[in-house]
Amino acid sequence: MKNTFFLLPGLLLFAACKKSDTPPAPTPVPAPAPITNHPQMRYTDLNDFAVTAQRSKGLDIDGNGSYDFVFYVQRVGDPQLAIDKVQYNATSGIGRNLLLNDQDESPVLRQYDSITLSHPGFNWWQISETVLAEQRIGNTDTWWEGLWRNVRRQYLPVQVERGNGRFNGWVEVSMDKDNHRLLLHRAAISLEAGKTVRAGY
Repeated sequence: MKNTFFLLPGLLLFAACKKSDTPPAPTPVPAPAPITNHPQMRYTDLNDFAVTAQRSKGLDIDGNGSYDFVFYVQRVGDPQLAIDKVQYNATSGIGRNLLLNDQDESPVLRQYDSITLSHPGFNWWQISETVLAEQRIGNTDTWWEGLWRNVRRQYLPVQVERGNGRFNGWVEVSMDKDNHRLLLHRAAISLEAGKTVRAGY
């Protein structure tokens, strides 16, 4: 009985310090209370579509029968740096805008972040392209670059121009580096022009 008494705290300490192979679940983002006057949205379920080197995805976010945004993978050789780049890209058409900074990077938005007509440090550009994530393959090493290289269910801000109005929206995206896939989960666009929308709402 005496041995059991001294063994028990040691076992409890061991159990408390045991490493887990399972990564902790992401902490859910609480909804700001309350979200009022949010515009009505048109939602598109993208069914976790996997964009790979073999499969691109055109997205008709406003349901008018033509693609507004395209997601694709391209491989680019850079002889000057002696590396290959595998780029995971988003591109937009005429009157279809991506929010970009001076380096053609798009911000990674979290759930409930605001998408507005103007963002400090970024501008809305039509007929544009952004590299979300990029795998770089050198002679002896491989690594990843890009703001979106580690995202899990984050939001790409998008915008559609129609008539004299601009309609804000988002695309929910994850980057699966282990399997070399860009995953597209959902998309939504405001049905009201000029309105601020919340990512993922």
